Amino acid sequence: MNGYERMMSFAGGQNVDRPPFVPDMGRWAAQHCRVPYAHYLQSATLRAQVCLHCAEQFALDALIPAGDAYDQISDWGARPQYNADAVNARVLAATAADLIRLRRPRIDAKSRMGRQVSTVGLLAAEQKKERYIFGVCQGPFTDLCTALGRQPTAEELADTQRTYPVLEMFLEQALAFAHAQLSAGADGILIDDTACENIADADYRSLMLPLHRRLIDAVQRCGGFARLRLGPRRQADALASGARMVDVDADTDMDAAAARLSPGQML
Repeated sequence: MNGYERMMSFAGGQNVDRPPFVPDMGRWAAQHCRVPYAHYLQSATLRAQVCLHCAEQFALDALIPAGDAYDQISDWGARPQYNADAVNARVLAATAADLIRLRRPRIDAKSRMGRQVSTVGLLAAEQKKERYIFGVCQGPFTDLCTALGRQPTAEELADTQRTYPVLEMFLEQALAFAHAQLSAGADGILIDDTACENIADADYRSLMLPLHRRLIDAVQRCGGFARLRLGPRRQADALASGARMVDVDADTDMDAAAARLSPGQML
């Protein structure tokens, strides 16, 4: 039983030889392979090689080429600033309302999102149907925070006539990015919107949960798994989103999370 078969069987409630092992290693994978993070982000080939090396060494059942919020937001016009272990980008606007002036970027071979699509294509050429392949995209609230260089204020979140169109704009880009990765050979999409962990419950459920459901539904209508990462404080909300997979970490109460699982969901 290979990694892809193990994932699909486990998700379908069938017997497997062992639970699937699908950690997101993030930038640690680059560090483990002694590849400077900036080089890792700027080369689709190097990113795929790092991912494949870790998959072989640690017997991973899925391939997850790590994304980066600052790298992704750079396609909107922010100039990236790389060092060996991190990437940063300048603030795009002073207020959330000002971001509506941004023009949605194209996803092509010259863009950073296009580089991620190319990475997925390289992984699919090597490992399609051997290991489950995840594309990765940042969620709309994380894009908002990264573009501002801060969390939006309570007043900005309350001003839905100005802030919601910006979130919609970032959602539309995330939908296009997810679709491009699925078309390149991804089996599912990891949606990372951990910035949502720090907003009020009412704001998350009124503003963000409907947007997450739209993104998740779009991925899962294509037959893939949406894997949602919101952080341990939003575990119940992540499970309520309809995502087939919900990320966990060291702070997750596994018993409580498992008790909330719906049929077909996985932690």
